[in-house]
Amino acid sequence: KPSETKHLMATFQLVPVQMCVSTPRARSCVSRRRVARMQTCPPSKLPAAISQAPPPPVVRLVGEGQISLPIQSKSIRTAVPKDAAGAALAEVPHTIWSPTPACHPQVTVFAPGAGTFQNCVTYDELRSSFKLKVLGQSGVCYDRYPEHFPNGSPAPNLETFTQDLLDHEEFKGSSCLIFGSRGGQVALPYLWSRLSPSPPAVVLNGGCAMDLPRSVSWPKDAVTLLLLGGQDHFRGAADPLDYIGAAKSRVAAGNTSTAILYVHEMGHMPQSELLSAVLPVLIGAAISWKEAGASSELCELPAELRRRGWTGQLSYTTTTGSWVDDSFGKALVDRRKKRVATWSPSPAASSACSTAAFTACSPAASPAWSAATSPTWSPAASPAWAPAASPAWSPASSPRWSPAQSPILAEASFGCPKLRGGYPDGGSGRRQVLLTARGGA
Repeated sequence: KPSETKHLMATFQLVPVQMCVSTPRARSCVSRRRVARMQTCPPSKLPAAISQAPPPPVVRLVGEGQISLPIQSKSIRTAVPKDAAGAALAEVPHTIWSPTPACHPQVTVFAPGAGTFQNCVTYDELRSSFKLKVLGQSGVCYDRYPEHFPNGSPAPNLETFTQDLLDHEEFKGSSCLIFGSRGGQVALPYLWSRLSPSPPAVVLNGGCAMDLPRSVSWPKDAVTLLLLGGQDHFRGAADPLDYIGAAKSRVAAGNTSTAILYVHEMGHMPQSELLSAVLPVLIGAAISWKEAGASSELCELPAELRRRGWTGQLSYTTTTGSWVDDSFGKALVDRRKKRVATWSPSPAASSACSTAAFTACSPAASPAWSAATSPTWSPAASPAWAPAASPAWSPASSPRWSPAQSPILAEASFGCPKLRGGYPDGGSGRRQVLLTARGGA
């Protein structure tokens, strides 16, 4: 009733809570901060006027534990309660309290290779926005490559450890997964082959997009955000643009939920300041991609990194499956300008350079370049370039190029049968061998 007083009377008791982080192979309990639990006062300790009043409404929260908290039902101030002698009782400050639901999505970190020790500050910062769950640890018995990798090992290894996590449903309820280095090379591809659909994933170093010993079956509906480093040994000697292009080529055709962030200054272990700036954005974009596509925070990330002095490129797929590239800084912009030659003239220039409109480019309009007006370029006027005048370049005067007198080409032959037998008519000639290395050099 409005005329009755409803007060907030609560006591607080600090109870230490133990949080267990368990894995199939290693169990460890770490102590978390003390949690304040609210307990109502017994009626015997309340004043008579309050203890005899009807009980106030109770708000019940559904969570890890039930909390019963008496609250004041109205925001207006009511009459001050009095005792039997008519003296005013001590006024209790009344507060309107309403529960705020905890909407922190769960982010699961596959610890081997993710840098949870070197970048522990960054991961601790994630706890303010996400419910963080760390699986496994580095340097233990299962932290090694499986047998199909070079110098791989039998069980236990990263692949069998991932299967153990699946058997114990450790990935259940995860809104986003984080992998790094060998975790992206081994654990995520194995998870894709066993779990469908797979949760969105953020992959540091982009291990799943490398040329691995076993081909990766990239799911068409997978939400994957890669963070690549220009100073990472995973890149090798490849050109940055070729490195990004190779990662794109391994994404499933028709995939519309993949992003690749390349930072030229990043090493194999991301710098703490860089990881703190990009990791929350990548996680948020991965969680919301299915409903909203590439988030605005992700699209604004290149401008923020450019402002902080980083260089690189952000590439992501659209709803049509095409790629959008956004370069920031000068490292890739200058390199792209050197590689791309714009030979196509403008429409106006094209019409001016056509045969009909630009007759100056024709041989008749430019007699200085014709054979008749420039005899120095004719074979007769330049005998030094004629075969007869240059016997050193003729096949007969260059026996080192003949198959019979070229033991290197004749014996090794570089896998080409034609280098062994010579010409069908028995003659000799000059041969040119082009050797290419991996990466096109």
